[in-house]
Amino acid sequence: METGSARPPIKVALIDDHHLILESVRHKLAGNPEFDLVATGTAGEMIEPIIEQHRPDVVLLDLGIPAKAGTTIRDGGRYQVLPAIRRMRQKFPETQFLILSSDVDSSLVEGALEVEAMGYLLKDDELSVDLLQAIRAVNNGAVYFSKEIQRRYMARRTERQAKVLTERQLEVLLAIWQKPELTYAEHAKILQISENTFDNHMKAVFRELRVKNLAAAMIRAFQAGLIPLHIQNSPGTADEQSSSSSGKRDVQE
Repeated sequence: METGSARPPIKVALIDDHHLILESVRHKLAGNPEFDLVATGTAGEMIEPIIEQHRPDVVLLDLGIPAKAGTTIRDGGRYQVLPAIRRMRQKFPETQFLILSSDVDSSLVEGALEVEAMGYLLKDDELSVDLLQAIRAVNNGAVYFSKEIQRRYMARRTERQAKVLTERQLEVLLAIWQKPELTYAEHAKILQISENTFDNHMKAVFRELRVKNLAAAMIRAFQAGLIPLHIQNSPGTADEQSSSSSGKRDVQE
């Protein structure tokens, strides 16, 4: 039982058919009280039962997994991960998805964003460096991509910036983007406006971006070239980023 202001760990599930990745992630999360690896799986058919049973906050999901457990892609076919994420986002809106892949194909990045996956990590030497920060970020409603994905994808976005938000609306959205662990009231205080005014600005942001929650707003704003990929952490805030409250706000209109 947790007491006082202690926060529950971020519940993580991992679906990947590569033994080395399973062991690497398990080792990275083991013994860290900020995270709880609640389940692992190796095939597409395991995703929904795992989410149904364990209700993870974040699912780490390999793009190249077989459809059925105990088979290979060659034997049983490749599971269609991106359409599955779209379905799971509808059924389990509190669960965020973080893609793991060896593929840097920009069309896959676009596809991941379209189905509202909150991040895309490459299985490279940077995975162990990025992993914990990425889990924290997507749990808080931010988007997190590997540096190589950023480099390639950002080059395609330079001409896509959209003037869909006012300066104040963008300032409010960026405030949450930069410090997703803070509440609306805390953000309002920093910006020297009332909480009600801050909330009204966010409702306007959701309305202009045609979304109903913060996670979708962040993805849409990223696609429009309005925000960067990474949360810009300030020194000493890494541990605080484990809070999941600000990344899962919905608007009641």
